Amino acid sequence: MITKLQYGEFLISTIANYTGSYLAEHLDQISHDTITDFLQSEQLTARHLCELGQGLIMDAYIVG
Repeated sequence: MITKLQYGEFLISTIANYTGSYLAEHLDQISHDTITDFLQSEQLTARHLCELGQGLIMDAYIVG
């Protein structure tokens, strides 16, 4: 299973390759199909991803 947090972290840390296949290569026991199912079921909006990303960036800035 993949979480919104994992997906958000992936989007922030990935420079150019935002594909489900690329993400699956970097998560243990997560397949491309699992990621596709997650994205279809969550129906994440750009606004939601932006809000999630802002929180992650602020956390990283405070810790860093």
